[in-house]
Amino acid sequence: MKRFASFDKLTGLAFASLAAGWLVTGCVSNQPACRPPMDSQFRVTSGVDAQNLTVVANFALNSLLESGILDRTAHHPAVLGIGRYVNNTVQPFDSDLLTRQISVALLKMGKIVVAQQKQNTTDTTFEPTPDFVLSGKVVQMIQSIGNVGQSTFVFQFSLSDSNNLTVWAENKEITKITARKNLGL
Repeated sequence: MKRFASFDKLTGLAFASLAAGWLVTGCVSNQPACRPPMDSQFRVTSGVDAQNLTVVANFALNSLLESGILDRTAHHPAVLGIGRYVNNTVQPFDSDLLTRQISVALLKMGKIVVAQQKQNTTDTTFEPTPDFVLSGKVVQMIQSIGNVGQSTFVFQFSLSDSNNLTVWAENKEITKITARKNLGL
């Protein structure tokens, strides 16, 4: 047990060193982006942003295309249902942006058509019945030591077939480090 505790402390110290190094070397120029806020609290990074969501969506899209699963249907293009993508983090963002970016790219490539969810139902049902349903969730793991914090967002995707069997799955992690430092301003 002590071995893991010391590993966590060492990991935390490493993150603190990285963040401190960034504070010292990352803001050398006089560009506006490098100026600290007037309240003397400086954030190295914050939560998930639109660029992160694009990176995650592109990663999942490329993985899905590489799997070739969408080409294994009796008819082409495959019929895709968009299931729930749950945001289990402390940061509010529209998690549907992820599945939307993926489905739009697949539509443009001619790989899929999208089945529409039926309205006024308590279950997730589609019309027509899809060959596959894309769903997933994002979870957040938070660690902090002193003034340095780390949030790892794990984006999970799964594709289920018409028998409700998972035929493809992918995870993508985005880690953000936050640091607060009194700059004495």
